Amino acid sequence: AWGIRDVGSSNGTVVNGEQLNPEVITRPLKDGDRIKLGLQSELLIQVVEIPDENMTVEQYLNKECDRLISTIQAKTDELVDDMKSVLP
Repeated sequence: AWGIRDVGSSNGTVVNGEQLNPEVITRPLKDGDRIKLGLQSELLIQVVEIPDENMTVEQYLNKECDRLISTIQAKTDELVDDMKSVLP
């Protein structure tokens, strides 16, 4: 499990719009939490299960990139086919 705490940052730590109390040791994080960093940045927490516990982070990220590239290519092919059917 992952957690977050404020250690005296100048802007504080905000999770899901709630300012964390610096006296609280750790607030657990869950899927969908939003952490505000500074005045303009925000992190979205996404919990994913790694299908193979022996897989390294690099292997997992490479596999996810390949999956996303395949999805994008399939969607691009669909759009091109749609455009060909509409254009003279």
